[in-house]
Amino acid sequence: MRLTVWLLALPLLHAQDTRKVVEPQFPPACEVLTARLAAPGGALSDADERRPDTERLQKAIDRRDGASGTQAKPTIWRR
Repeated sequence: MRLTVWLLALPLLHAQDTRKVVEPQFPPACEVLTARLAAPGGALSDADERRPDTERLQKAIDRRDGASGTQAKPTIWRR
């Protein structure tokens, strides 16, 4: 009985995960867009709220090829 259990368990003891796991990476940016609007204190002014930057961002996304990305980068505003 013990020998039978041992023989049945032997293949399970030998099983290993042989997959090669690779960490995901961001694709290189084909275009880097910097912010045009400032949000001091975390809120846009009323005037800036009325002129969204959506069209510029969408055009950059549409222009990219399948192997690269579009990066939106904040602008450091200095007083």
